[in-house]
Amino acid sequence: MSASGRVLKMVAVGDGFVGKTTLLITHTTVRKCGRE
Repeated sequence: MSASGRVLKMVAVGDGFVGKTTLLITHTTVRKCGRE
């Protein structure tokens, strides 16, 4: 695998992790606000 391919894979995995974390935080915040 080339170096650029490795970097792209790392970026893709990082974006996926950030996206899931952001969705989880948003979902939790919305549920808290909706409950109060």
